[in-house]
Amino acid sequence: MTYPTSLNDDEALWFPVSMSGSDSFSRPTGVDGAPPVSASGDDIGAPRPRGPGGPQRPRKSGVRASSWLWLTLWGATAAGVVAYAARREIAAEMVQGWLAAQGAHARAHFDTLTLSHAEGSLLIGPADKPDFSLDRFDIDYRLTPFARGGLPLAQVTRVHLVHPVMQASFTGGRLHFGSLDKLVDNVLSAPPSKAPPPRDVIVEDAMLRLTTDYGALRGRGALSLHDGRLAALNLSLPATHLSGPRGEGDLNGAQILARAVATAQNGEQLHIQAHLNGDGARFGGASPVETADAAADAALDDFSVSLDLLAPYRKSKAFFDAFSGAAEARITLHAGHAVLNGADIGGVDAALALAGALQSGEKAGGFNGAAQLDAQARTVTAGDWQAAQARLHGDKLALKAAFAAGAAPTLIVNGPMGGGAARLT
Repeated sequence: MTYPTSLNDDEALWFPVSMSGSDSFSRPTGVDGAPPVSASGDDIGAPRPRGPGGPQRPRKSGVRASSWLWLTLWGATAAGVVAYAARREIAAEMVQGWLAAQGAHARAHFDTLTLSHAEGSLLIGPADKPDFSLDRFDIDYRLTPFARGGLPLAQVTRVHLVHPVMQASFTGGRLHFGSLDKLVDNVLSAPPSKAPPPRDVIVEDAMLRLTTDYGALRGRGALSLHDGRLAALNLSLPATHLSGPRGEGDLNGAQILARAVATAQNGEQLHIQAHLNGDGARFGGASPVETADAAADAALDDFSVSLDLLAPYRKSKAFFDAFSGAAEARITLHAGHAVLNGADIGGVDAALALAGALQSGEKAGGFNGAAQLDAQARTVTAGDWQAAQARLHGDKLALKAAFAAGAAPTLIVNGPMGGGAARLT
């Protein structure tokens, strides 16, 4: 039979023992009458020394509740350390998963991720020809875990993007962004967010590769936004050859500048300045001028076109409504040689000033207002007659222009016009 290694005072049975001289003491025995084995080696069963507060009870075996609490805290701490160490990988998986739900396969990488700042890179689409890539993003944000009323849990305050590259196509009058089409459609159709936009968005060395019915266009530049509105834009187009259903020609280069300005009469507007150079442009098809009888076969050689435009830039929830309103523009054309409706023209200098209302839409738009035209040509040859130093001008014209996706633009000009020539033969 085995005996317990130790018994406490409640488990032992105490029996009196008599000795000579009327001395006695109580001896503990086990439940079977055998003496317990004393932890102190006293096998006669003498009671243990009592402390000031009574007999000392041996510590019970097992894990106490406080130990479980410490184990839980240490486990939670360890899990937190692991999660913090892997936070960048977790965030990358979350971004990739969200984009996958939008139909876009992506690879995201975070170099830095804190409670207020994130840095990394992003690639969407095939690795050899991505629809979108971003060398580096740098984002500042503020966490708002107790936000209510539809506000997000994090508010982005600043965005800095370096060398984003976007692939897009504009064919058949429709704009496509590859695997980003679903995401773009969802963004454009989403209800307005109650969250304020980032205070500053800065985009450096951006590149746009646009495939059109006339060939590929590549644009490169930078832009900045303040409180969700365009502050400045700088875009350049390199030389390329364009050829399509309505004409062809060489683009020798183009530059577009835009910035938001405050005007006394029309409030905030966009000041857009554009300049392009080209050669060998040939145009065919129906005449854009409604009063013309024949098809317009036109050509421009060694030409340059400049635009100086004050466009509407209203605060509106609808994107295109922001660009509808009062507008002023001046367009100039210089060409070494031109052909228009069978007339051969040399040394063209023309300027058109416009003031009226601009209408913008997703698939159509137009202009309606007053116009002033001043055009000069060094020589004009049409059939059997020739003119030198010819001039055409109209100071009080009414001009109406319309354009729609997939259709030729139309132009209607009404009003008195005059002209003359230094020599007519």
